[in-house]
Amino acid sequence: MAENSLDRILLPRHRLFATTKPTEAPLPFVFQGNCTAIVCKIRRMVARLRKSIEHTEQVKLVQRVRAFYPDVIIAAIPNGGDRTASERVRLHQEGVLAGMPDLCVLEACGGFHGLFVEMKTATGQQSKEQKALQLHLNNNGYLCAVARSAQEGFEIIKGYLNGESKHASRMG
Repeated sequence: MAENSLDRILLPRHRLFATTKPTEAPLPFVFQGNCTAIVCKIRRMVARLRKSIEHTEQVKLVQRVRAFYPDVIIAAIPNGGDRTASERVRLHQEGVLAGMPDLCVLEACGGFHGLFVEMKTATGQQSKEQKALQLHLNNNGYLCAVARSAQEGFEIIKGYLNGESKHASRMG
């Protein structure tokens, strides 16, 4: 009888743990329901972190270009971000274009009309709209390249302005 009352005290497990047999160590609880809300929340958090990294790298790049090339115009194209449906409609009507690169250098060099730079993290992927617009820009006299850091972006811009861009061979 003492063993039974001891079993009643010891056998109930905390709700966050599950076991198949009382003699096995408890396993971490695994949510067995609709995980969609949790997965979506994690994806949003990762996307925010990625945008934050891209933002920081873009700020560093713009500051460096403006310090080393003060006569060159480099401008951001604010295209992304969370917006309400009405804001998206209004911006689309104003000319915002999906897939437009993050930065433009308004300086004709090396036979190109200008340079566009898309900032991405080390693991970031271009959307199909970004890829299509990059191809269109490259086929129409502009140079469009992807930079994965401020340093890489500066090397792209420096090479472009010096007429020795490695990315010129990417044109179609």
